[in-house]
Amino acid sequence: MTPYRAGGPGGLRCVACGAERSADARACTRCGEEVPAVRCAECMTLNPIGESACRQCGAELGLAPEPEPTRLVCPRGCGGLVAAWDLSECERCGGIFVSKETLAALVTRHRGPERKTSIVPPAPAPDTVVYLPCPACNARMNRTIFGKSSGVIVDVCKTHGTWFDARELTASLAFVERGGIELVEKRERERKESEARRAALEGRIQSFEVINRAVTPGISESAGGDALVGLIDILLSL
Repeated sequence: MTPYRAGGPGGLRCVACGAERSADARACTRCGEEVPAVRCAECMTLNPIGESACRQCGAELGLAPEPEPTRLVCPRGCGGLVAAWDLSECERCGGIFVSKETLAALVTRHRGPERKTSIVPPAPAPDTVVYLPCPACNARMNRTIFGKSSGVIVDVCKTHGTWFDARELTASLAFVERGGIELVEKRERERKESEARRAALEGRIQSFEVINRAVTPGISESAGGDALVGLIDILLSL
């Protein structure tokens, strides 16, 4: 495990055993001693109990539901996950498993016109590439970049949902709030429009080639081909 996930540079220690602990988990990774904390319903950051506002996005912290045990297992090997806020989280490493339906609802809410811009949390130190098992079905999940350009690498089970390591869900929602999804959609539209223009242009050039060969039978095929290639390059560069 990286220092970030083991407790990191924050200097926090478990009051029970003295081991370094993460501010993004509810329990000590060594002894399991629980730390009172409340998760922000807006950005999903874990906050110390007693805080009135989220340390990450500033949203007011309300009453949080009591975490309940689930049958899901942490893919990092920490043990069982608990359910809260329609999410399943690991109390020891701070990872969160989100169903497809819940993630879609979160993205929709954070890309609305009234969204607030969150500060992007620091990224954890890079891990050796490991393909994690799905907490629900134990099948190997696929690693992918959330939103195609967020820089946050998440683990996805196409059937059951997405696994976010500690603070990755917060970073992903911040990407959504900054308009990252809209930018990706815009780039995809521009790419498809460019491909459509290219296909239409190449179709017209092919028609021109047929007509040109019919009206100028004396021209060599290689010369005609070279001329068409030059014409395509010129037109596509406009």
